[in-house]
Amino acid sequence: MGTDIYSGSGVICEVDQAVRFINGKNKAAVIQIGIEFYSELVAEAKKDPETHPAHQWRQETAKFFEPLAALHRTAKSKLSIKAVQDIFASVVKVSGKPAKYDIDTHVLNSEYVAELFRKVIASYSDVMDIDIPYLVDVQAWGSSRYNGWDVPLGVACFVFDKDHCFTQAVSDEGKALKKVIGHCDVTEWTEYSC
Repeated sequence: MGTDIYSGSGVICEVDQAVRFINGKNKAAVIQIGIEFYSELVAEAKKDPETHPAHQWRQETAKFFEPLAALHRTAKSKLSIKAVQDIFASVVKVSGKPAKYDIDTHVLNSEYVAELFRKVIASYSDVMDIDIPYLVDVQAWGSSRYNGWDVPLGVACFVFDKDHCFTQAVSDEGKALKKVIGHCDVTEWTEYSC
């Protein structure tokens, strides 16, 4: 058994930049996205009998995204854009601590977080009538030694497809992303498997 090494690259941003896809024009739609996303997780958790192998895992996943329930409990018109952004940011959590040889740092429920934010980004694209590059992944890195010196360590990073950001120059999608998150820098990293 050997170690596989592969590299990745993309345009990355942290959660404080990713929540900028929530604005006054799509706030109502984003609130509805959050309510429906959480409701679907709760419904999935309830449909399995307690003896089903996935029951506990689904229960834990629904509980993890429980902050989204605040969107339903509060009058939609009373929520500020910042409050909605904070609620969405609260479900982006990192497990593990960066270290010289860390390979365990990761974003909790990253597949669900990516799915949720893809919907938010699609809503932003629709109301702003612009295309945004595909959100490939949400991940965290734990070691400069393993992952490279350009990636931030121990924080959740949203990875956008760099090929949609650039041609010979920055594409319209890349310009739109830069306008929202403040940059369109491509970051490269390496991954190791054991």
